[in-house]
Amino acid sequence: MLFRSQLPRVLVDTPYDTLRLRHDDVMHISALLEQSTHLCIIGMPGIGKSSLARLIATASMHHYDAVLCHTLGTSHHHITDVYDKWLHCLLDCTQAPSDIVPDANTLYSVLAQFPRRLVILDDIYDVAHIEAIRPALPPGTTLLITTRYPQVANAGQDRKSTRLN
Repeated sequence: MLFRSQLPRVLVDTPYDTLRLRHDDVMHISALLEQSTHLCIIGMPGIGKSSLARLIATASMHHYDAVLCHTLGTSHHHITDVYDKWLHCLLDCTQAPSDIVPDANTLYSVLAQFPRRLVILDDIYDVAHIEAIRPALPPGTTLLITTRYPQVANAGQDRKSTRLN
């Protein structure tokens, strides 16, 4: 587990330097994503986990063949809604063809066509959210999670955590 104090640190007041700090964080976390298929950013509410995840998604577009993001939070998204949204994105269409069923097997087979995949699950409150999506992710999919809960960050095995303070 990595803590915020272990990340490159620049203490400054100007907006430019704040962007520089974020750039350093993005580069450091991107490097961690190269070493692990599962990384969790954990920290208090409002500290910038979601913003950092969005910056990482944007910065990673050229490095991955598919980058998918979804914010779960406390909303009760049905998992098929997430699958449907991601299939629309991957199939590059405004409406998925009617013969495509938004389930784990379909998303798995579509995702498998992209050699390098990054999936970002933002604002995860419960490990069950991760476990519900995991069957749709082919082996080798890089998973980045943001959460405020240590039990979510510590669940599973091949996971590294970066704590934002």
